[in-house]
Amino acid sequence: MAEESSGVERFLRKDGRIDRYPRKQDARRLLLEWVAGKVLKHGERLDERSFNERLSEYSDDYVMLRRYLVDAQLVERTPDGSAYFLPRSGE
Repeated sequence: MAEESSGVERFLRKDGRIDRYPRKQDARRLLLEWVAGKVLKHGERLDERSFNERLSEYSDDYVMLRRYLVDAQLVERTPDGSAYFLPRSGE
């Protein structure tokens, strides 16, 4: 258990779903980056329903999780909110 204390696992339940959100912004961002990488691939666009379904695998409150991802600019959405995707980056 001690080896899990440094990664995102410390914020997850045993089933891999989010147990709690970190208070510290850097830890929260790490968790959100992990989720974004799990639910979307670069170049993939999902409609809101499909995106919500994927997020619901990680949290009962997928609406809040979606908001956190968009606010952190880890996920973008079309202006009309009909599709979600990973932002283009120089990485």
